[in-house]
Amino acid sequence: MLAEPSNKIRKLFSSPALLALGIAAVVLVLYLPAMNGDFLNWDDDLYIHNNPDMSGLSLEFIKYAFTTVVNSNYHPLTMLSYAVDHTSWGMDPRGFHLTNVLLHSLNTALVVLLCFNLIRIARADSPGGEVNDPMALVAAGVTGILFGAHPLHVESVAWVSERKDVLYAAFFLSGMLAYIRYPLDSTGSRCFSSRFPYQASPWLSPSRSFFSYWTTIP
Repeated sequence: MLAEPSNKIRKLFSSPALLALGIAAVVLVLYLPAMNGDFLNWDDDLYIHNNPDMSGLSLEFIKYAFTTVVNSNYHPLTMLSYAVDHTSWGMDPRGFHLTNVLLHSLNTALVVLLCFNLIRIARADSPGGEVNDPMALVAAGVTGILFGAHPLHVESVAWVSERKDVLYAAFFLSGMLAYIRYPLDSTGSRCFSSRFPYQASPWLSPSRSFFSYWTTIP
């Protein structure tokens, strides 16, 4: 007799997860034309293609990223992400644009999941205590589409120098999702190792967001 799939696998292929992946895929296709763009001579030159310190990922560059203010900004994780792109693609701008598009698609998926779980919490606290999953999915899906396709994000996605926006958002949203998922999933029988990702992420994500873009923390 075949063993039943684990709870984690069931959750991965649950309706909210599939909805988030589907909308993220749509947003990915929507923003793929951004890969046709080149570097701009507005900050892109200072961060990347005319930056004499820009190189592939190395211990020397990691030290540079964490000890240098570049163009009046301190965002070492953003600079490190550029170094990863440089290692993978050289100075081909399409690779840098692709990373921005992928990060925005990830953020869209996180927004869908965050919205769905916030509705679960709100409905669980309301009289009756039941969650209307179909309506929660519709609300989360509409929110994700509006977030992912809204023209307000075009600058952050299509402009390589705005990597800091989409990168800090990924850390911020993942931290928020972990924070609200913990009370939904936690039980007294859980061991420390299974609870640790939920407990640590709300603390680690703000710091990672800060190192991606300093304006994350006012």
